[in-house]
Amino acid sequence: MKNIFITSFLVFMTLIAFGQTCDIFTTGFQPVKQELTTGESVDLIFSIKNDAKGIPCSYHKNSVQVLLFLPDNSVNFESFISPVEGKGLYFDWVYDAPNRTIIGLNHTAIPDGAGEENITVRIKAGVINVQEVNKTLGLTILQYYEGQIFPSNNASNDNSIVSLRIKSGQLPSQPVFEVISSDCNESNIIFNPSDIKDVVSFEVTRSKDGKIFEKIADLIAAQMNSSGKNIYTDKNNLTDGLTYIYELTAVMKNGSRKSLGRQTITNDCSLKSADFDFFPNPAVDKMYVRLKGALQNETVQMTFNNLKGEVVKIANNIDNTTNEILINDLPSGVYYITIKGNEAVGRKRFVKISQ
Repeated sequence: MKNIFITSFLVFMTLIAFGQTCDIFTTGFQPVKQELTTGESVDLIFSIKNDAKGIPCSYHKNSVQVLLFLPDNSVNFESFISPVEGKGLYFDWVYDAPNRTIIGLNHTAIPDGAGEENITVRIKAGVINVQEVNKTLGLTILQYYEGQIFPSNNASNDNSIVSLRIKSGQLPSQPVFEVISSDCNESNIIFNPSDIKDVVSFEVTRSKDGKIFEKIADLIAAQMNSSGKNIYTDKNNLTDGLTYIYELTAVMKNGSRKSLGRQTITNDCSLKSADFDFFPNPAVDKMYVRLKGALQNETVQMTFNNLKGEVVKIANNIDNTTNEILINDLPSGVYYITIKGNEAVGRKRFVKISQ
């Protein structure tokens, strides 16, 4: 009798499931700007709803999974705009970076007529190695294994796609060489000989005032790594607290000389080396900075230097949160950003590009 009752109950529940009209669906992507240049962002907006045609039918907690696939590095996830930090009324949203997939899973039952409205995901066009490329992003809804599966669900409205055309941005020219402080009383001159053709040697000179330069090294091109970066370390009587200007000159096979530019650095032995993160790089109109290590407990200032060593921008009150810095006032180009604390200093390079 017990077995008959259980069997009848299971048949009854199955009939209920088949009789219910739950239908989870997406409204599809709202119209977006479909032509992007490297470094440019766009917001993808869509909604997820349950249409049970007025019948009491709910999708259980953890029974609906939404997947938004990003094709490759030409399209990159930037942030969740809405819901904030991915915490929505019905769904939790996360970005699975290794699989390049944005995932939503309902943390609350979704009754008839309910759902999450205007989910907004910001993506950014990445660097591509061709002039332009077409990419398709796909959105799909799955009835997840932890909840009841409704045969009434209409699979034809569970998917949506958006097509984007990514155009290669014109990145500004990179410096042929750079100078970084490797330790107290040491400076590293880093350069790539393959950037310059028909060179016999590279001459490294140094100045304290930008007027009188002394030669500190003559590097023979034939003895260098011709396919990668080379490093020359200057340990020649550097004075603590002084700022030095380095110039790298290529001596050509025909006897001519070509200056590859100048770089400026301060020899500050009182400070430790500090680290910080910033993104994106390249950047279009804003960047984000996060302090690390020795700087985490300080509020510091960040300076932007152009390739001539001139200070072109200063950002104040940088702390241990994620700091947004607007850079739309900077021309396109290569810059060095320096963050200096009470006992540590960090310096990195970044590229500003135009839309």
